[in-house]
Amino acid sequence: MSGLAVIASRPSPDDPLAALEIVDAPEVKPLDGDTVVPVVAAALNHHDLWALRGVGAALESFPCVLGNDGAGDGYVLYPVIGCDDTENCYGCRVGDQSLCRRLTVIGEGRPGTMAPAVALPAANVVPSPVSLTPAEAACLPAAYMTAFNMLFRASQPEPGDTVMVTGATGGLGVAALQLGAAAGFRMVAQVRRPEVASQLEELGADVVISTEDNPKRVIGGEVDVVIESVGEATWSTSLRSLRSGGTVVVAGATSGANPPADLQRVFWRQIRIAGASLGSLDDFEALVKFVDDRGVKPHIAARYHVTEAHAAFEHLYRGGPIGKIVLELT
Repeated sequence: MSGLAVIASRPSPDDPLAALEIVDAPEVKPLDGDTVVPVVAAALNHHDLWALRGVGAALESFPCVLGNDGAGDGYVLYPVIGCDDTENCYGCRVGDQSLCRRLTVIGEGRPGTMAPAVALPAANVVPSPVSLTPAEAACLPAAYMTAFNMLFRASQPEPGDTVMVTGATGGLGVAALQLGAAAGFRMVAQVRRPEVASQLEELGADVVISTEDNPKRVIGGEVDVVIESVGEATWSTSLRSLRSGGTVVVAGATSGANPPADLQRVFWRQIRIAGASLGSLDDFEALVKFVDDRGVKPHIAARYHVTEAHAAFEHLYRGGPIGKIVLELT
């Protein structure tokens, strides 16, 4: 299918944007069992910046078409591909591709979604929420599925419980706020920029606090769950904010991956620490249904045409967007 594609031309650890190129789309080469589908919109993720840096064990070669998240007319793409070795792989045996010991994702183990078409297993093409445009649906696969996993599988708060979201202005943070608010949780957004409070309140935050604040003092008590993606900069506050028996779910470590463990607090207060990354195909289908049933519309911070990919990636790289950045392929 003719058109343009966005690629990582080479590994560029120190200047990832230098490796970004817009080229004529390469020929799509489906594997056995694959289906080829057009892509209307693709959402950007920080994973794409890591690919440009050359980080990722499954990056087999350069150039590589970027993009984990994509959608077309009437469908959205589940990004995880398992090894299907049900005898030796626990994740594939239990039907959770995100636990596959040799998992790949679109845009890493095979060409990504920032092209006019993509080839992937037929099971990865999921009917899109009827209430969403392709651009909105393209936001779901990475950020919203991970947030859904964090809220409804890894922690499972009850309606009315208090959930604090660190890094609440990013794609994952906004997803957690929107999904949690739709489920009836009391959502607390923790941010470095208090001036964005009104925007986050519109997206589902009941309370917005600064990273400099004492959460318990500001919100009037402890929280039941922390959605943690920042890491070292917020870890201590996250643990101190939890009630006894509370849960912190980790899906990132943007400020550093090795904070003090504070194990005495963990065992004395019986804190549960869970990890979350993407989700199973069942999770993704449940997310699609939830979004339709509850009227959740992913928040798009900015849209760019594929010809403006350099500007889109500059926006992501420099920071600042509240929500997702989407690239339109047509």
